[in-house]
Amino acid sequence: MQKKLTLLLLPILCLINYDLKAQNQQLLIKDFVLYSTKDLKLSDQIIVLPNGSTLGNLGSNKNISFKKESNINANIYGRETIDLDKSITLKGNLFVYNILNDKKDVLKGDKDIKITGNALINGNITLTSSGSSFVGSIRQSIGSTYTGPTPTLGRTTGSLTLPIFPNLPINNSFTAGSTTVTGTQTLTPGNYGDVIISNGQTLTLNGV
Repeated sequence: MQKKLTLLLLPILCLINYDLKAQNQQLLIKDFVLYSTKDLKLSDQIIVLPNGSTLGNLGSNKNISFKKESNINANIYGRETIDLDKSITLKGNLFVYNILNDKKDVLKGDKDIKITGNALINGNITLTSSGSSFVGSIRQSIGSTYTGPTPTLGRTTGSLTLPIFPNLPINNSFTAGSTTVTGTQTLTPGNYGDVIISNGQTLTLNGV
């Protein structure tokens, strides 16, 4: 039986849409529906929904990886690399900082990668063209290479001014709650124990 995790993004999230004008803006941690200080690894068949026309953000201080058959409506910020695996539909902007200056592909994906948005990538990109499309523009650092479907708004290289990653809050001590969360429901800020969601159920996070 297929498993799906649905995330409903709430109005507190920042709207960046498909515009890259504010490239040097300071991002805020509250603008992210998911943010990891380590690798952010998402399972297959993940669905991230926008709130109307408002997109949320997914980010990581390190690498971000998706798995097959996921549908992501969010802007993606990877400080190191982003791996789109295969059969991914993405509506949102892509930002790869490549802080380690990796000479390998810092944005990659296998077949059936469908992107609607713009990409600002410090490094090389390889997307398998089979079944893939890129509706938007790509800008890469000077000397970077690109393999993949032709972006509808073109590809350029040059200097990059990327958004500034958010300042992380002070690491306060935290004790997990004992309540197990199961099934479709809305969670408000608080302490919880295990979260068990399956079979297309929806967990709505309401509040900062």
